Amino acid sequence: DGSCFQSFTLFEQTRRCSSRHQVFSIAVARILITDDDDGMRAMMTAILTMRGHDVVEAQTARAAIQTHRDQPADVIITDLVMKEMDGIELLRRIRAFSPDTPIIAISGDEHGKIYLNMAKLVGAERMLAKPFLADQLLRAVDEVLGVPPVSGERGSASGEA
Repeated sequence: DGSCFQSFTLFEQTRRCSSRHQVFSIAVARILITDDDDGMRAMMTAILTMRGHDVVEAQTARAAIQTHRDQPADVIITDLVMKEMDGIELLRRIRAFSPDTPIIAISGDEHGKIYLNMAKLVGAERMLAKPFLADQLLRAVDEVLGVPPVSGERGSASGEA
């Protein structure tokens, strides 16, 4: 009949539509995005807020560390190539005081695959090579939050290095 039931909890939003007989689970999280590229931050913020996430932005690694200390994020997304302090050092410093926070590393630099592999060694849970699709970003966030894939989706974030 096309009617839908929606339930909301602090970390999960579930929508059940009787016409499709499918359940969509979306974890709603506080996400910290760190990237010195204003356009990239704005694009990721738009994608994630449309999904219902609470997004906080940091233009520098130092600002990200302070923001995460003041108000811890559920997920951190960071570029790896930034001025002042790179994303690898940010990963190390975050891991020192917040070892369990999932981190998604992104890079589009010409040496991006090397940086993404380094990020994995330092403790990033997911890696995305720029450019990536909105669906790849959303899937990576869902994966680190433990949200099962929607039926029809397969595997992990395909932008992964």
